[in-house]
Amino acid sequence: MNVKSYIFFFILSTLLSCSENVVNETLNANTTQEKNIKSSDSTLDLSKISPQYSVEIFNTNENEFGYDILVNGMKYIHQPHIPAIEGMEGFKSKEDAEKTAAFIIERIKNNIIPPTISKAELDSLGVLVNK
Repeated sequence: MNVKSYIFFFILSTLLSCSENVVNETLNANTTQEKNIKSSDSTLDLSKISPQYSVEIFNTNENEFGYDILVNGMKYIHQPHIPAIEGMEGFKSKEDAEKTAAFIIERIKNNIIPPTISKAELDSLGVLVNK
């Protein structure tokens, strides 16, 4: 081999070793990033975040009421009439709307989705008196 060949091989091997270092450094950086993400995910315990529920009662017609259920201030359910019965009748009192909304919130808290209610359950809450 002549001197030019040695120089060529020297330059080529130097370039290849540099590119290997760049690739290894990139792989190491990505692996470190993934470890950091995984370790930070394990410190976030979503079960300790509890949603805040609230109820807003509103008039639907004269002497009829409905309710909105809000989760963390965002409207989750808009119920302008009595569920589980035919027709579009609103609740006869604010208290009936509040009792029904509280029942539905308990369903949501117990992961019963969709949070339905039956006529029998409405009756047991005292909402269907004279229906």
